[in-house]
Formats: sequence, structure tokens, C-alpha cells
Amino acid sequence: MEKLHTCIMKLLPNGWETVKFYGKVSMFEVSVDIPKIDIGSFHVLPQQVTSVQTWGKGGKLETLYLGKRTGNQTRIYDRWAKRKNKNQFSKEFEGTRIERIQRSLKKPLSDLPTIANPFTSLQLVISDPPSPEFEPKPYIWELFMDSVSRRSLPAALKILPIEKRTKYRSWLKEHPVDWWNPEQIWGHWPSYLDEIGILNVHHLKKE
Repeated sequence: MEKLHTCIMKLLPNGWETVKFYGKVSMFEVSVDIPKIDIGSFHVLPQQVTSVQTWGKGGKLETLYLGKRTGNQTRIYDRWAKRKNKNQFSKEFEGTRIERIQRSLKKPLSDLPTIANPFTSLQLVISDPPSPEFEPKPYIWELFMDSVSRRSLPAALKILPIEKRTKYRSWLKEHPVDWWNPEQIWGHWPSYLDEIGILNVHHLKKE
């Protein structure tokens, strides 16, 4: 940020301070890494999704995209598989990365500290939730889970009748994974902003 501020000083009065005062955030992208957690060990249950894309190899899921590229989007992928394809084999990349992209925000740059938690709307549920008690025919749930394994949970839910979809969503919410905590993750956001100095370049200079 110091180097950027120095460069912008040649173009704008007060450099980055001017950008900070007048600037708008048009797109926001943030990610979190979940070490040692395989992408196939959980299901993703977003509040709402209009588009689902999946990629895999040998019948194993590697990447899941929720939402269209031109709008808000969630990307979840196997970090190890991605690095392996680039001939980067370090064990440090094992695990899953979850990315949230929000577009057309049009928020002042100064609003970054108070931006809403982008992970709150993303619920992650266990890979093998039990058959719900309200389902009179257990094989129907088994067929649904087979559909999930082929299409992904969001896509499988979309093809259900609305009433059954609502019941299934409620049941799935009762079976979250125990390691996903959006509030705890986002609790680091204010300190991260302070660390990179995006809103306080002069603070970095004093250190």
C-alpha cells in the first residue's frame, strides 16, 4: 500500500487518501482455506442459487460454482487438485478453498470495515445426513441422495417440488458440519484491513 500510495501521489493530490475518499467498491472477492477438509466430505446448502456448475475427475468432485459469472458467485474447490494440475505438489495445499465474489456493490471504500459477512448465507452440511422422519418411504431419500452425488445438493434440490424442497432444506440445516463457523472466520476481517493498511496508509508509514 505504501508503494501504491507513492505512485498515485504523482497522479492525484494526496495520493491514496483521495482514492479512499472518492473511491467505490464495485467488486468484492474474499476466500477462506479449510485445511485437511476434502470437498467431497460435505454438501453446500446456499440460501438461493440460480446456476450450478461442477467439475471433477474419475467421479470425484473437484470444483463447485454457485451463481453466474456475471453476478454474485461462490466458488469451492479442491486446492490440492488445482495445484497438482500446475505441478505444485506441496502438502500445504491439501484442503478446500471457499471463495465468495460479490459484484455491483457500489459501496464507498470507507465502508469496507462494516461490509456484511459474505459467508453467512453459505451453510455446509454433513455428507451423509440420515433419512428424515417425515419421509414415509426411506428409499425416496436414498434416491435424492443419489441425485445429490451426481448433481450436487443445490441442483438436486432445484428439481424437487417446492413443498418437499422446503422440508428437505429444513432437515438438512439440522445437520451442519461442526467445523464451519462464518462468524469466527469473519471476525478476523477488521484486523486484516488494519494489517494491509488499505484505509490507513499513513499508519503503515509510522511503523
